[in-house]
Amino acid sequence: MGHMESKTGSHMSENAHLQKLLDSLLEEKERERQEYQHLRKGSLEERIESGLSWPLVKLRTVREVYRGYIIHVEQTSKSTLHDGIGEGDMVILHPTNTYKNALVGRCTWVEDDEAEIRISLPRDKEIPHWLSNGAFVVTRNIDEGTYDSYQKGLQFALNGDFPLKKILLKEWNPLEEVVPYEHPQLNHMQQIAVGEALDDIVNHRECNPVTVIHGPPGTGKTHTLAILISICIQQGERPWALADSNAAADNMVRALRRLNIDVLRLGSEYRIANDVFDTSFLGRMAKHPQRDALQILEREISKSSGRAKGVLYKERREMIKNMERDILTSGQVIVSTLGTMARRAREVVYDNPSPTRIIIDEATQAIEPAIWSVVPYAQRLVLIGDPHQLGPVVNQPYLQKSLLQRLIEQAKQPPPMLNIQHRMSPSIMEMVLDVYGETYKASPVVEEQSMEFQSKPSFWKNRQRIFLDTAGFGEPEERDPVSHSLFNQTEADIVLEILHKLMNLGIQ
Repeated sequence: MGHMESKTGSHMSENAHLQKLLDSLLEEKERERQEYQHLRKGSLEERIESGLSWPLVKLRTVREVYRGYIIHVEQTSKSTLHDGIGEGDMVILHPTNTYKNALVGRCTWVEDDEAEIRISLPRDKEIPHWLSNGAFVVTRNIDEGTYDSYQKGLQFALNGDFPLKKILLKEWNPLEEVVPYEHPQLNHMQQIAVGEALDDIVNHRECNPVTVIHGPPGTGKTHTLAILISICIQQGERPWALADSNAAADNMVRALRRLNIDVLRLGSEYRIANDVFDTSFLGRMAKHPQRDALQILEREISKSSGRAKGVLYKERREMIKNMERDILTSGQVIVSTLGTMARRAREVVYDNPSPTRIIIDEATQAIEPAIWSVVPYAQRLVLIGDPHQLGPVVNQPYLQKSLLQRLIEQAKQPPPMLNIQHRMSPSIMEMVLDVYGETYKASPVVEEQSMEFQSKPSFWKNRQRIFLDTAGFGEPEERDPVSHSLFNQTEADIVLEILHKLMNLGIQ
């Protein structure tokens, strides 16, 4: 009986951290909801000022697409559509003085004074008259889908029992002895980092299923990650490579493609960069063997009506579902954001084995619940990032410390740190040596790096860094009402002037 109580007590203590994460996540979600509701109650002018609504727009064109319509709108005045609403954002369209009868949609494209929005309407419902007969408002809608996915993931982690749970909740430490994984494209510390991450492959040990790699600026984090993934693929694995942001996920795709790896990039079609779009779900749909058959079916739908049209719609749904299932089995590695994988993980593993390994890039940017929403699916986890750089941008204090930072702080010894940076000359690097220590070195490639001039350099010759003190003669910092970022117009003007001078001297 005492033994059972001990096990239960241990289980409770392990879950206390997860419960605290869940409570904090719900508080963060509620705070955002209340802030959104407060902004929605403001006047149109106030909502435009805060970036919640665009200035009035009018309908230019409508075209029917699968499961809805794409509407093209343009600004009614000469001002531009601010970036408070961007591509991929959920929106509502409504008359100027009410939210009643609003249409729900998603912004698919925006530029200067025009945009496209995809809206869903039942086939038997017509476009409302207020949308086509005058100006209307586009307001950003609250999208709680990612919060909901993280919440479900944490709940699953709380109730479940899976290989990575105990190691992440109890005391974690890096391996004391690491065999470097020799690879011609990796330096010594990169080889050590990969050797630790692949200890199960190199030494056939199962002792440490979680690896943390500390990667300061310019040390080749994504390059190391790509080599690591290529080795996993050679061993017959199909890993998941995840990141907090779409930009970081796209950057991983580029690094993997340089190694000729076949990537499946999951995520919103509106938030994937053009140069990697062919690896996305829609990019693969466009090249799918059944694509021609789908287009023929869509032409038949446009010509049909009544019950026959309904039958064809059902046939199209089935065809698309089969194509999607087929695409989910393609690719040697799956790359996505943590938010996307939190929503789609069960669908991904439905017809596929769970990944042996999940690798998370820029892991310090992600809130801990994001990682807990995916780790139940894997046996091993690799976190790579820099705890000295930007952490999660949230209000709840308990969510501000990333999982990577928490693990490093509780460990008895530091994890492997990539130490050769290829980004800055030693004189610039000196400014961060106190943070990263004396083992942080400049690559010979950048050691003597300086600007190359095509004309007489004068003041700028042999300088690698210059400090300008602008105190006392400039304007104070201002805050952009839409992005909430701080800016200083005087300092921006000075930077622009220096930029023009350097370009005139022939700097590329």
